Amino acid sequence: MGMLRKLSLFLVILLLLCSCYSLWRSVYEIPTSGRLTGDVTLEAGNGVWRDVEVNLFSLDDSGDLILVKSMRLSDDGLFLIDYQSAGEYYLEVIKPRYDPYFEKIYLDEGGMFLEVELKRYSIPEDVWQVLVVGDFVDWDSLKALPMTNDDGDSLWQVATPLPAGRHSYRYIINGLDEWFIDIKSGEYEPDGFGYYNSVVELEEAQVVTFVLDINDPWFRQVTFEVPAASEEAGWVDWEPKEPWGRQWITIFYDPHGGPLEDAEQIFLHWGVNDWTVPQIIPPGSGEHEDGRAVQTSMEQDIDGTWWGVVPTDPEVQSVDFIFTDGQRWDDNKQEQWHVSVRSLSGLDRVIWGPEEPQAGQWITILYDPHDGPLEDAEQVFLHWGVNDWTIPQIFTPGSSEHEEGRAVQTPMERDPDGTWWMAVPTSPDVQSVDFIFTDGQRWDDNKTRGWHAPVK
Repeated sequence: MGMLRKLSLFLVILLLLCSCYSLWRSVYEIPTSGRLTGDVTLEAGNGVWRDVEVNLFSLDDSGDLILVKSMRLSDDGLFLIDYQSAGEYYLEVIKPRYDPYFEKIYLDEGGMFLEVELKRYSIPEDVWQVLVVGDFVDWDSLKALPMTNDDGDSLWQVATPLPAGRHSYRYIINGLDEWFIDIKSGEYEPDGFGYYNSVVELEEAQVVTFVLDINDPWFRQVTFEVPAASEEAGWVDWEPKEPWGRQWITIFYDPHGGPLEDAEQIFLHWGVNDWTVPQIIPPGSGEHEDGRAVQTSMEQDIDGTWWGVVPTDPEVQSVDFIFTDGQRWDDNKQEQWHVSVRSLSGLDRVIWGPEEPQAGQWITILYDPHDGPLEDAEQVFLHWGVNDWTIPQIFTPGSSEHEEGRAVQTPMERDPDGTWWMAVPTSPDVQSVDFIFTDGQRWDDNKTRGWHAPVK
């Protein structure tokens, strides 16, 4: 019996020791899980690390990102995330004025070391539209303020009154889904989606001028993928494909599969030059209450396609539009639609394009006869030659050589607003296109000077 008691006591002590050892391992021993370490460098050279954030995410059962750990860098640009179980993670490294870094990684028990380089902030290489959006327009892209570069330089700007307080904002460039910070704002705050908003803080109400210099040397100008238009909303098209100022544009809309599929009447909600009210409005149109667009009733074809015609004037650079039935909207998933309108160079009554035509290109010539000698002409002809009034090598069908032997005459087409137009071809040897106008009896020759479109 004494031996049995001693054996039992020994087993009890052994069990206690094993339990204590297991408890000690769980509390004090370094786990055999993965350790993630890394080094962050900046494209413009190592600098201030205090505003670099390192975030580690995992996926939950529903596929959503869950923040595991967030930390700042050490003084020498290093980070350490320890005691993580093996598995799949997502690493995010962000810093204002730099492109965010986001990478999927697999962490095993042996750990891993990453070298991360943050690139300077990127914007599109070809900028044709800039808007500013922020809390002062409820972050609504349809209410975003259009910015202009009136001097044709790299500076886009807009001034707007703002109340006192703290305001956050971003730039919308070319209608892209990705919105852009102001690298000159100097202050930023998290946007809730893995990056930042720019911030301006005002002690009193004042007019604030937002300025974006697209040629700032800090930017990296890269190609951004333009989001495709929604296939769910049928299709949208327009004619002509590359309109000039003063041309009428016909817009076609197929609502099948979209939010307006069963609409009994559809209106074209449109503006020009980044959503401003156009100078010329078709009959039956009305200005919208937002003061930035008009609404024009569209016509429906037998196949269910809707169409509407909008005019342009020489100041129009783009036509911006969406569709509505008065209650619902099809705004191309907030991307809207935009038709670029090419500018034409020349005098007020006569304009042509492209502005700097190349030899071999067609040149479209527009002529407004109002208040001129051909104002009441039933038919206007383009009387034209090339290279200081010589017969062109190629000309359009229907043209005829004039009896003087230095020009041809081509009948022009008339638009609903009374403007006449015609496109003429050029051969590789053309250096200028010279022209005047006639109805066969009377002439408009620019007070004997004629018009001359230089060709490169």
